Amino acid sequence: MFEEVVEGSAVVWEVLDPTAGYEAVVYGPAPRLEDLNNKKVGLFWNGKPGGNVVLDSIGALLQCRYESIQLKFFNAGFPAAPEMIKQMAAESDVVIVATGD
Repeated sequence: MFEEVVEGSAVVWEVLDPTAGYEAVVYGPAPRLEDLNNKKVGLFWNGKPGGNVVLDSIGALLQCRYESIQLKFFNAGFPAAPEMIKQMAAESDVVIVATGD
């Protein structure tokens, strides 16, 4: 917590920083696949309006372009829980993420 005391003419102010500190987990870029033929593609949506529409469109385009592609839709908040990230990684060869608004 950040505290600062400012003294003035008979008034003392205590200023507190209301923001919580946190540690962000940073992931490096994932290895790139040569193509998506016969791959499992995860489509991850964080629940914001419109993101699902984008992912549905991307999924339809991918199915037209690549043979035997398998799509799996994941719906979770942001940031995704570590368990959800592990599940997406285990069940997908690649994951495409979209937000919305």
